[in-house]
Amino acid sequence: MTLANAQCRLAARPVGLPKQSDWQITDAPAGTPADGEFLVRVEYVSVDPAMRTWMNAGRSYVPPVEIGEVMRAAGIGRVIESRHPDFAVGDETYGTFGVQRYALSDGAGVTRVDTTLAPAPVHLGALGISGLTAYFGLLTAARPDRRRVGGCRFGRQRRRTDRTDQRVPYDRHRRRPRQVPLAGGRARLRRCHRLQGRRSAQAAQGARAQWD
Repeated sequence: MTLANAQCRLAARPVGLPKQSDWQITDAPAGTPADGEFLVRVEYVSVDPAMRTWMNAGRSYVPPVEIGEVMRAAGIGRVIESRHPDFAVGDETYGTFGVQRYALSDGAGVTRVDTTLAPAPVHLGALGISGLTAYFGLLTAARPDRRRVGGCRFGRQRRRTDRTDQRVPYDRHRRRPRQVPLAGGRARLRRCHRLQGRRSAQAAQGARAQWD
């Protein structure tokens, strides 16, 4: 029995927000896996901000979705037929399956999902690309410091005079000017107090008075 595959295809390049006429819903045979392939029934599709960029023509970090192609999207699905040695029937998988009911894959870029750790949709969110980007962006790239409030680090700072004789904060370790602490007024000070307690708020008040 041939399965009918409902697909969402890009019909036109959107101008501004995508509208209904930019899409075409089609039905096509799901296909049969060849040697080294498997067939996935897509259960969840991730709708991400990057998808709007993929609809545009022109050069980008990935090729654009062409007119008439199935819209690219990450998804989670269950293997229902397999001729691949690494994927068995019943496996929950994650991959770029597109916005469609069924997807054929050779396993490239596809990983198995352990639904005993978390429900399948969580692997598209908190445990997916968006969640991992936030996690490593915060802990590896931003590297928050409890001495910082609102992106400013408190501690000993020196002053220097630039060419316009305007005094600016100076970081002796980075050898370059830094952002003036607590630009934003009393609302920022109240936020400091809530986040780091009275001691941090007093330090912030002193830093602001120093540079006002």
